[in-house]
Amino acid sequence: ESHMVCDSRKRINIKRRAEEQVRKIIGPRKNDPEYSTKYRALIRQLWHDYWNAFGVCTYKDTPAALYDEAIAFIDRWRPIELVNLDHPEPTE
Repeated sequence: ESHMVCDSRKRINIKRRAEEQVRKIIGPRKNDPEYSTKYRALIRQLWHDYWNAFGVCTYKDTPAALYDEAIAFIDRWRPIELVNLDHPEPTE
């Protein structure tokens, strides 16, 4: 039982929750030409952190027993660094 993965409905919920969390962090799309770039960077970071936290290679492999913990992780998740989301700092 501990090896069973989440069913498809729960996997969809995990994916949507992650997308929602990233949109909350970035804020409204408005006319931001960098929105897509920011979104992709943050969703990548969220999934990387998720995979490390749960020891899975994809959210689709999340154990069913950890579903509630997975949702809580996503809801609490914040990027390590919000730097460079709005105005990149010049590097020397």
